[in-house]
Amino acid sequence: MGVFITINHGVPESLMKAMIDACHGFFNLPDEEKQDFKSGDDVLGTFKYGTSYNLALDKFLLWRDLFKVRVHPEFYSLYKPGCFSEVSMEFSKGSREVALEITRAISESLGLEPNYIYDAMNMDRGIQIIAANYYPPCPQPEHAIGIPHHTDHGLVTLLIQNKMNGLQVEHNGKWLTVDGPANGLFFNLADQMQHKANMTFSVPKIDGLLGVITIRLNDDNFVKWNYQLQSVLQGYDLYGHFDGTSVCPPKYVVTESEGVTTEISEDYRHWLQLDKALLRRVFVAQK
Repeated sequence: MGVFITINHGVPESLMKAMIDACHGFFNLPDEEKQDFKSGDDVLGTFKYGTSYNLALDKFLLWRDLFKVRVHPEFYSLYKPGCFSEVSMEFSKGSREVALEITRAISESLGLEPNYIYDAMNMDRGIQIIAANYYPPCPQPEHAIGIPHHTDHGLVTLLIQNKMNGLQVEHNGKWLTVDGPANGLFFNLADQMQHKANMTFSVPKIDGLLGVITIRLNDDNFVKWNYQLQSVLQGYDLYGHFDGTSVCPPKYVVTESEGVTTEISEDYRHWLQLDKALLRRVFVAQK
């Protein structure tokens, strides 16, 4: 969908630095203290600490440590180090306001009401997460990878980085290093934003699911295949097409003056296109 850097966003540079320092403070804790925050494979859990989001499904492990903590709609915080709670609360509130302002601008740029995306995505109850990646020194860096080529599965990602400037984006087949100003917030308009835009303005594009669903169904792996399929579809907010909670809209347009017309509604067209496309992708995932 797009990436960009914004400045003059209202989040003080001192707060951004304090957030990075608080993350460093957590990663510098003794290993036995960090173990308190280990959890299972639920990517939407309150806390997560480790090297991977799901060890059972990952084909290889990354050379990194990570943690994540949910800060909205309910605020949670790591209780170590001592400064983390206050800093993360202030930073999460400030960055959320920036994200909401960006979604309002996107809605208006598409000719919609400013709160269209906010209302359509139920953002007042949407999950907001603070996540941090730490890449420790590696004795054999040529044999390791910090994080692979990927897209973000949320609505928007706001990213700050330290002076190492390790973030890269792919543009026209080339990898470019992001080297923005110290007070800049890097924005990534992620998969759910892409999905919402496609549902609203164009034919749904879900070919990327083929790259995410890496397990092909065979006679011996149904449980593992089904777990990955469900996880991916839930992450893309598409599982409702399989469990029946995403109800097909009425086929025909209804007006106050004419009642049920013979005009097929756009909502019905989009829903049906997506439903059939998903069915095809599931068939491919079985081969």
